[in-house]
Amino acid sequence: MSILSSPQGRPERIYSLYWSWVAADPDATEEHVRDFVNPGYMRQGSQLLMDKANFANVPGAAQFLNMKKLVAETRSAPLSYQRLLDQMHNALVALDADDLDAVLLRAFAFFVVKSEQQGNTFWYIDGASGVVDEISTALNRHSNSAPAMNLTKYTAWRRWMVALGLMVPNPIPSNTEIVDITRRLERTIGSEIFSNESVYTPAEFLSRVSREMPYLDGGAQFNELCSAVSFTPKSRHVSRVLSYALQELHSDGVIELISRGDDSANYRLQGDTLHERQTFVEVKIARLK
Repeated sequence: MSILSSPQGRPERIYSLYWSWVAADPDATEEHVRDFVNPGYMRQGSQLLMDKANFANVPGAAQFLNMKKLVAETRSAPLSYQRLLDQMHNALVALDADDLDAVLLRAFAFFVVKSEQQGNTFWYIDGASGVVDEISTALNRHSNSAPAMNLTKYTAWRRWMVALGLMVPNPIPSNTEIVDITRRLERTIGSEIFSNESVYTPAEFLSRVSREMPYLDGGAQFNELCSAVSFTPKSRHVSRVLSYALQELHSDGVIELISRGDDSANYRLQGDTLHERQTFVEVKIARLK
């Protein structure tokens, strides 16, 4: 069972299952753990059970994470919600392209590339149906003759993108989520692949980022989707999705984008045109959390 085939297997329910297993006996059965996750509630003196379908849809992502093994490894120091999502992100990155669950990050790569092709990051806001068809066509992966993406999967996919730090909720009610990778990029920069106070060339910085976030500039999924939609990125231009996040992290003091006038080594950003940094020749890791 793939993650998107279990639309009610929401990230917060996966975490609830994880903690329930941590709290339970190490050899607890799934039925026993279900009672922790799905205890029901009281109404007018009577106990009512929660919808069992809510739990039935959880094991898809739980199996993907090999939950029982993860619980055994972390029982003495349980993971926070964010750390569990880091585990999920890393596991998704490691998947082969033909794995059914690889669609989560490959679909996001489509959004990054399509934003470049369209020249903006809000091209998908107006309607879901056309976007779903475009994703399926670009990914060209089908399961049992079913499209790689449909409207039900698309709703679940957006929920996972928010949880993984690749989208944020739209402040306008009923509007679709906004692509924003700032949270995930900050966690990547804060990992062991970068050193505090170190300075990197744009090429080295982007190479390290794309290994951990392959749906971004130069990454395997990014390059795959560029080929799928016949798009050639501009040399020394950072994608719009990544540019916005770099500018945000520069403003927050997490990194420092160093620019030197008309230096020929400068890379150009395509995010906020009013931001103080429009080009950079070096990236300094200024503050790791």
